Amino acid sequence: MSELQQGGHDDGPEDVCVEKQDMKDENTHSNDVTSFGDGNPEKKSEEEEVCKEKEASRAHIEAVRKKQFELFGWNCRFCDMPFESSASVARHEEICYDPVQESICSHCGKCFTYHSNMIKHERIHTGDKPFECQFCKRKFRTENNMIVHERTHTGEKPFQCLFCSKAFAQKNSLDIHERNHTGNKPFKCHFCDKTFSCKSYVSAHERTHTGEKPYKCDICDKGFSQKYALTVHERIHSGYKPFKCHFCEKRSTTKNNIIIHERTHTGEKPYKCHFCDKEFSQQNSLTTHQCTSHVDI
Repeated sequence: MSELQQGGHDDGPEDVCVEKQDMKDENTHSNDVTSFGDGNPEKKSEEEEVCKEKEASRAHIEAVRKKQFELFGWNCRFCDMPFESSASVARHEEICYDPVQESICSHCGKCFTYHSNMIKHERIHTGDKPFECQFCKRKFRTENNMIVHERTHTGEKPFQCLFCSKAFAQKNSLDIHERNHTGNKPFKCHFCDKTFSCKSYVSAHERTHTGEKPYKCDICDKGFSQKYALTVHERIHSGYKPFKCHFCEKRSTTKNNIIIHERTHTGEKPYKCHFCDKEFSQQNSLTTHQCTSHVDI
C-alpha cells in the first residue's frame, strides 16, 4: 500500500508554504537556492508565487467577510439565511451557491442556475416569509425587501442623486430619477412610440393597450394593471396607513394623499390655470375648473 493510501497526502499549495517555513528554520545559514525547491531556482520561484497567491486570496476572502459582517451581519449572500458566525455562513454558502448543478422548483418545474434563486422562488409557492419588519411586524420573502421596507419607517435614504440633492431609499429609484436629468429613456412601447426611463413603466403603459390586469387581490379578487395599485388597494382591507401628516395626526394609505392633505395646512397651490391665473392645490381641481370655466376657449 502506498503512503498516500495509508493516510499520507501529496504536497498541495498549503503544504508548500509550511515546508518552505520549516526548511528556512532548519537551514538559517544556507542560501535560498539550497534550502527551498530542491536547489532549483525556477521551482523555488513557482512555489513562492503559489504561496503569495494563496496568502492574497486568504486576505481578500477575510476582507470580504469583514465587510459583509459590517453591512449585513452573517447572512448568506444568496438566500439571505442568517447565521451566528462567518464559518457557519461559509459552509452554508458552499451548498447554497452551485453554479453548475441546475436547481428545479418542486412546485412548478421552473429551472434555476443558482440554488439560492430557487429557494427564494419557492417562497412564492409556499408563502414563506421569514423576514419580519421590526417596526410593524410585516413579513417578507427576502431580507433585502424587508430592509427597503423598514426605510419607510426610519426615513433613511442612503442613495443621493449626483445632479440634485434628492435622495432615495432604493438604488433602483435613484437610477430611474437620474434619467430625468440625463433624458435617457431606453424603454419603448411595443404598441406606440412612447418611451420610458424605467422598464416597469413601459410594462404598465403597455397594459393600457392590452387591458391586462395581472395583479389580483387575494381578498376580493379585484384586478390591477400595476403591482403598486394592488399594494395600495390591499391597505383598504388591512387598514394599514403608513403615511402620516407632519402637521396633524391624519394618516393615509398613500404618500400622495398625505402630500395633498398637507397643502390644507401650508396653503400651497402649485397648479395654476394658464387662462385666468387661478391656483389650485390639486391637478384634478384645475382640470375641472378649466373644463367648466373655460370650455369655449
